[in-house]
Amino acid sequence: MRLSTLLAFLLGFAFPLSARHYYVLGGFKIGQKLSDVKVGFPKMKKLHQYPDGVEVFGFMNGEVQVLLETHPRLPDLVWSIQISGTANPTHYGLENTNLGLPISELIRRFGKPLETKEGFHEILKKPFKAYHYYSADNNFSFEAIDDKVNSIKIMLSAEPQADLPDWSAFLTAVREKNYYRIAEMTDPDCILELNGKKAPIQGALVEVLQKNPIYIKLLFDNKTGLASLKDSDLKNGVMRMFESGRSGMVVFAHGNVKKEIVFIRGLTGFGLWELNALRAGQE
Repeated sequence: MRLSTLLAFLLGFAFPLSARHYYVLGGFKIGQKLSDVKVGFPKMKKLHQYPDGVEVFGFMNGEVQVLLETHPRLPDLVWSIQISGTANPTHYGLENTNLGLPISELIRRFGKPLETKEGFHEILKKPFKAYHYYSADNNFSFEAIDDKVNSIKIMLSAEPQADLPDWSAFLTAVREKNYYRIAEMTDPDCILELNGKKAPIQGALVEVLQKNPIYIKLLFDNKTGLASLKDSDLKNGVMRMFESGRSGMVVFAHGNVKKEIVFIRGLTGFGLWELNALRAGQE
């Protein structure tokens, strides 16, 4: 996709029927360090820099083109994500909205956009139409070719954040292996450790959740992972300020898994940050 197409996404506003902010797309999450993404995708290249300092980076992830933008105020953090193509793997779209979705279904899900943009795709040699859902309540847009979604984009937005992490929703997502929802509730700086080995988030966050053996063991094992916990096993959440200067909440698990589950406050709300052994007096 040419940069002229990218520019079309930055214009216009709309008010859909559903109010929802999304922060995960293409397996990546807004707020990830660009340097961490590049570990998993070393062929990523800088494609453009706008006069306001916004930079655009691109690479292919299989058959899907990925564009990441950074903002001069947060130059090493992913500020927006855009994917383009005819299809994407499960959990790599906008939750359950994927590339290739008919526009009629898109409108049914999100309502009629306040504004659309038309243009011509110079690579595919076909006309396209952009559907904007940027507003105080939403942070996403779509582009369609032949009446099917060909591109999806999300951007960081100023959304009021919850005062507490929803650890019940997090456990539900883990038990269901809903990787998209888990990614939304995982901080990009999360590092899980098992038997002295540490696993940071590098590359696509969703892929780390699906394939990294440390995350699979600690999260999804039915006997020793968080998936074995019941909601009632989580108790006594307390707020803490950490050495990094960030604040978060520690929730104590007392079921098969006796752990401190640490949710840190980040750009997009609370997210899983660490799993630690319970300290003396907490068991």
